[in-house]
Amino acid sequence: MAGKTCNFFAYGHTGSGKTHTIVGYDHEDPQQVGLCLSAAKELFQKIEELNGSTESEDNDQKLAVGLRMYEVRKKSAFDLLNGHTECFVREGPDGKIHVRGETETLEGGKVRVKPILVVPCWTFDELRTVLEQGLDLRATGNSTVHDKSSRTHAVFELEIVNKALVEARDAVIK
Repeated sequence: MAGKTCNFFAYGHTGSGKTHTIVGYDHEDPQQVGLCLSAAKELFQKIEELNGSTESEDNDQKLAVGLRMYEVRKKSAFDLLNGHTECFVREGPDGKIHVRGETETLEGGKVRVKPILVVPCWTFDELRTVLEQGLDLRATGNSTVHDKSSRTHAVFELEIVNKALVEARDAVIK
């Protein structure tokens, strides 16, 4: 809430509890949610306080949590909130690694790189539902240790957004 970022990273062998730690298995039980949903729940509590203290009726300034969710395997990434569309992992001119959506060539030779979809969630329950839908699209397979072992590395990004920001991003893409 102070403008900083926070990262959770889970590393371990198959069956060690990485998914349970980050996401949890029973998303309805507050005692069984993982770090991602726990952090989201706390964000929503703070946001509700801020939204409630705003005297303005301006819905453009009402805060929400944006969820971006993708999985990475080898040199490709897949947007889990946009129909599992393939994304691309590239190094930018700043030397940092960026994950972006498809590149389109527009009229006049202009190029547009679509970002990974951010779904604005206005309630915790909405975020939990969107997260579960994205998890259902993850690539899984059987292993000797786990019957639904993920075959990729999942990335969940939460950010505080408002309607004006979401609309401005959409306008930039268009």
